[in-house]
Amino acid sequence: MLHSLYNELQQFTNFRFYLGSFELLIFMFTLAGLAITVYSLIDIARRPGGLNSSLGLSRLVWAGVVLFIGFVGPIVYLVVGRKQLDADQRKWDLEQQVATAPERETAAW
Repeated sequence: MLHSLYNELQQFTNFRFYLGSFELLIFMFTLAGLAITVYSLIDIARRPGGLNSSLGLSRLVWAGVVLFIGFVGPIVYLVVGRKQLDADQRKWDLEQQVATAPERETAAW
């Protein structure tokens, strides 16, 4: 009895963890999905524009898409969302320039 207990303990301590090809593939996809998600969220967070503007709302929507749609959400953001946010950013910049531009005096003829 003591000998069998010793053998079981020895087998337990010699246990090694081996990854098969399927497990390694799952691990790599999980790691890639996590990296794409983190990259997308950082890209969204670095975009200028306050939360009160339409650009801020757009950023919140895209952050929700990235977080809650899983592996497909970040890919959709990188393909479609960046272009949309760039266009929204140009529009927002133009609105800010118009709002802060000094009024020009017109020459009286």
